[in-house]
Amino acid sequence: MSASQTSRTVRVENVLARDYDRAREAARLLAAQIAPGRPGFEPDFELPPMTEDLRHYLAVSDVSVHELDDYQGHSLTLLNMMGNPGTRTTVSSHCCCGSEVGLNCECECSLLWQWVLA
Repeated sequence: MSASQTSRTVRVENVLARDYDRAREAARLLAAQIAPGRPGFEPDFELPPMTEDLRHYLAVSDVSVHELDDYQGHSLTLLNMMGNPGTRTTVSSHCCCGSEVGLNCECECSLLWQWVLA
């Protein structure tokens, strides 16, 4: 588990394992706020203790943060959660407005898609 940094990019390997104690605490606090006895399915919020098997399972959680060039006086930062493209869980061909990327999308994030796809 490590982090590396360049002048414009920070990459964190296995971020879920790195911050697992914080996630367990957040789940504990959330569970304390839920009223017991509500109807319907309620999963337990308690996360299991960290083990080597769990650390290995979470190893697909590499992330990176990239400082992009400013755009019209606004700084842009990209959170890249596709550190392991083999998971195929974070790839989308649609923009936030529902348009297929690259097909005349005119919303605010289309400029970011143009940069990502370049």
